[in-house]
Amino acid sequence: MRRYRLLPVVIPTCLLLTSCGRGPDGPYMDYCKTITAKLVGGNNLEWTSSKQTAVEGDELTVNLAYKAGNGAGTASCHYEYVESQDPTEEGDFDSAPHKVVLNNREIGQQELLKAARDATVQVIRESAQQASETARHVAHDAADKARDVAHSAAGKVRDAADDVQKALEK
Repeated sequence: MRRYRLLPVVIPTCLLLTSCGRGPDGPYMDYCKTITAKLVGGNNLEWTSSKQTAVEGDELTVNLAYKAGNGAGTASCHYEYVESQDPTEEGDFDSAPHKVVLNNREIGQQELLKAARDATVQVIRESAQQASETARHVAHDAADKARDVAHSAAGKVRDAADDVQKALEK
């Protein structure tokens, strides 16, 4: 079987995006859930159990169980440990799983790459929507503050004009 070494290069974008503003499970768990949903063909999975196990210097494994419609299944994502090139730094787990097993079937690299691509598109769309909503809230808050400052300034100008008027009348 041909192993695609591009997988750890193509997928880090998805991991980076999933780690920004996503669930409390952490990037490896979130990424495994996203990939699983893409492989199963639905985004409305109910996660019935999840466990992350790390073996220092070896592998991190995320095990999931889910319900989808009337069915149920399991998935596991396996992340290899990568030694650091810098001897003063510790290594870390790869940003993409080197192996995914869905319902006791190892997913082929081509299928995994397609699921990763689809997951990346989904995460980018969700991130863009979240950024748009945040920008809308910031703009609304800024407009409120500008209106308050304008009212305050108008009041100060009115008070100053009254003071000038009184001074002229004396």
